[in-house]
Amino acid sequence: MASETEGSEELRVEGLPQLTYVEAWRPFGTGIYTLGFTNHKWEIDFFDLGTKKLSKVFQMEKSPDPDWMGGLPVSPDGRYLLFSQSDEISSDLMVVENWQ
Repeated sequence: MASETEGSEELRVEGLPQLTYVEAWRPFGTGIYTLGFTNHKWEIDFFDLGTKKLSKVFQMEKSPDPDWMGGLPVSPDGRYLLFSQSDEISSDLMVVENWQ
């Protein structure tokens, strides 16, 4: 027998700017951490649900790696937030002679 989900219907979060990268966001406490792109720089922002204000938490020196972002996990006590960035992308080409 299937049971119903308890809770309210879904509602649009008013005032939240369009997300730059939809895979990198995390609700926490009274708001939502998001990955943003402002003035040609990537940053982590916090949108406060009560005040409807977006504030910059951290500006990245290098570009994040969206494929490995992991959704901005936050520690249970709210003291730490994890993100990934690309430090270097490289490849090595090798010639193998006398391959048998």
